[in-house]
Amino acid sequence: MMTPSAIRRFAKACLVMFALSTSVTPVSAKEEDRSSSSNDEGNKKERETDLIFAALEQIHGERLFGNLLDAGTGKQSLGWIARLSQDPAKDLTQFTAITADEGMQARVQALANELQVSDLGE
Repeated sequence: MMTPSAIRRFAKACLVMFALSTSVTPVSAKEEDRSSSSNDEGNKKERETDLIFAALEQIHGERLFGNLLDAGTGKQSLGWIARLSQDPAKDLTQFTAITADEGMQARVQALANELQVSDLGE
């Protein structure tokens, strides 16, 4: 039986492979801003994260988002949720953010307030 962390790593790898095998454009494609430090590990993680969210949007297609469940919410996924909430074509009406870590929960709540999406979230 796979552990939850192994399942998350496997799912992430599948999404990254899907994104790399298709013509997915990262959600926040700002390659020119990243070119000066392209070897930086933080930027690599951000590019992979952008590809994951772009792949999710491509898989989702033209369907409206409506209510969204985000398990394992962090800074990157909350940023993506904020971008979705600003796009009327995505029709994100509500999201549920789940994180097991109390410290992360406080940081995510503060970021949701900063991004002005806390009114959509649970």
